[in-house]
Amino acid sequence: MRFFTLILTTLLLLTAPAHASFKKAIDANIKYDTDVVVYSSKDCPYCERAKEYFTEKEIDFRMVSIDDDKVAAAEMQLFGGTSVPVLVVEGKVLQGFVQTHVRQLLESTGKLEPQQ
Repeated sequence: MRFFTLILTTLLLLTAPAHASFKKAIDANIKYDTDVVVYSSKDCPYCERAKEYFTEKEIDFRMVSIDDDKVAAAEMQLFGGTSVPVLVVEGKVLQGFVQTHVRQLLESTGKLEPQQ
């Protein structure tokens, strides 16, 4: 029981800065001053695809690297992210980059016109 308490306390301390300011995914959009946040890592092909997709569609976005930023990594984990990319679009979270899923999310938030 004592070991469990120690682990829990350590986890809370590690995520405290992110937890204190990130109660909802929309807080990421507010912090980074954009409607689309992409938590990413170098050498991630899906992160690069997300970047190319948003650029091609002329959608404003912000790439947030978790490589050397423990706070960003903790933020991503608070949204249920276990690997990159994690996309936060107007407070809605999407794990991974599957173009059809991203398009549906963007259409549902009014960032893209529905396909004909």
